Parts: sequence; structure tokens; C-alpha cells
Amino acid sequence: MKKFVVLWWAGLLFCAGCSEESVVYESAEETSVNVRFTLDLRQDITPFRQTRNMPDEIPGEPAAAGDTSGETSGEEETTPTQPVSALSYIEYAVYDNDTEELIEHRRYEVGGQGGNLQVQDELTAGIYKVCFLAHGVAEATFTETGSLMTFPEIQDTFWGFQEIEVDATQTDQSFSVELTRAVAGIELVPTDVVPEQVDQFLIETSGRYHQISLLDGTTPAETAAFSLTVAFEADDKLPDTRVKHFFYSFVPEAAPEAASAFLNEMILTSQTGLGEVQRQRTITQVPLYRNRITRYTGTLYTPSIVDGLFDLQIDTNWGEYVDQVLEDE
Repeated sequence: MKKFVVLWWAGLLFCAGCSEESVVYESAEETSVNVRFTLDLRQDITPFRQTRNMPDEIPGEPAAAGDTSGETSGEEETTPTQPVSALSYIEYAVYDNDTEELIEHRRYEVGGQGGNLQVQDELTAGIYKVCFLAHGVAEATFTETGSLMTFPEIQDTFWGFQEIEVDATQTDQSFSVELTRAVAGIELVPTDVVPEQVDQFLIETSGRYHQISLLDGTTPAETAAFSLTVAFEADDKLPDTRVKHFFYSFVPEAAPEAASAFLNEMILTSQTGLGEVQRQRTITQVPLYRNRITRYTGTLYTPSIVDGLFDLQIDTNWGEYVDQVLEDE
């Protein structure tokens, strides 16, 4: 990152009987400038839920929707609690602003600390595009080709960038970068309790989006198979308990004729400990919106006897509600 120019001195030898003056030639030195970046999670979307310590702090560990602990008093108490995840890593990449050639990539471990995050570096004079990705997945990998970040699992993730000009006449420069949420959430909210004979719940998708470009924040159309099996404990089957489920996906750009991007298929299955199916439902075209939760509410576990309803909603804390009724089997 640092360029050094050698200083050359040229002089004339003094000969006997001569009194010529020495001549010095000097080129300008390119000075490395200390740069600091303050990363702000966009204040109006930072909290997945309204709590007393948000949005001044980084979101904490995942919390089930509907958990009202820590919520503020008044009208906000009726707002559904939203799941959040710790942000433990910052991906930092510097690109040439004109060619978008990658100059440097680093990962910083921030340990889920609260408040604003800061990144420091030394850059020589020039114009750069500096990109950041905040996430909590240690196993995420970076590929220089396409500047793709690939996630074996997906948690809450924020992306942002800044075009900066580093001035050689300043030895210290600071920049503020705003990061916005780069994922969608899918939530399953049951209206029924877990029956005694149901021991696990299986969520399967035809594939979810698991990559994001560090350079421009876009998500390729490639998907990876995803499944989640939840084993129920005795406390999950208590009469007043409703066990909810939540997972994330990155969001590709929607087709021009579509209102949103989609997960093609999602299969929900409740099973006994021996794998016997008690209830199964296939949902197609699950809509995905960045910074919004697609919430399905309905019967999840009880064996199918009578048709019921599924209500599809898009959480207003991430965006606007969109309701859709799915007839039960």
C-alpha cells in the first residue's frame, strides 16, 4: 500500500582552483496518510426490535419474535419483537475507484462490541472505493474473483461503501460510512402448541441465496440447499408455549416483472422421533425483501384434520405488511 521514492542527491566535485556551487535534485515523496473509518449501522433499521438499549448498540444475540423482555413502555410494547444477531466481524476491502481493481482485503474481529465501529489504515494519495460488510459468521469466505463473500450459514448482515479521496497534504483523515441491512428474514409463527407425539420440526428449502459481493453489495442468483431440524424439549410442549422459527437469506435483484425475489419452495414437516410425518406443508414462491421479514402464521405441528389458514405478512419494522392467505391442506 505504501510507495517509496528514493531521494537522489547530485553534486559536482570541487576541483582545485574551481568554486562551483553544489546542485541538489529532489523528487516529492508520497506520504502515507492515516485514515479512519467510523461505521454506523443505519439508525432507522438497526434495531430488529425496539429495546431500551437500541439503536446505540450493536444488536445482541438472537431473540424469539414475541419476546417482550427489554421493550420500551407505551405503544412500542405492542410491536412484535424481532430477531437480532451479534456482529462479530468486519470485512474491509479497498478498490481503485476507476478500475475497481482490488487493492486490499482484511477481516477485523470486533467481538460483537457495542457502539460505533472503527477501522484504521494507511493509504497513499488517491481516490478509492472502500467497502465494508459486518456479519457474525466466522466460516464466511472471501473470493477475490467477483469479490464474493460466501456464507455456509447466514446471520444478520450489513453492507456499505464510501468513495474517498486521500489527500497527501493531510496526515490524518476520517470518514463516516453508513451500513444498511443486506438480508431478508423468514419467520414461522405457530398458532398451535407442539403435540406430545411431535418431537421435531424440519424446514427445507429448494435453495437459499448465500453470497454477496463485497464490491457492490449485490447477490448472485446462485443458491445452496438449506435445511433446519429443530428438536423439541419437554418445555416446548407446555400448553402456553408457541415455538417459533426464523432464518435469513441474502436477496438477489428481483426480475423486472416481479414484485420481489423469491425462495422457490419451502417444505415444513412435523415428525415423531421415528420420523413419522404428522403434518407437512409446501409453500412456493416465498417473497424476499432486504430489511424485511416474511412472516407466516398458522398451524405448524398439529396433524392435518381440518383445513386451516396461513397468513403471509411482511413485517413493517423492516418495511410494509403484505398479507396473503394460503388455504390449508
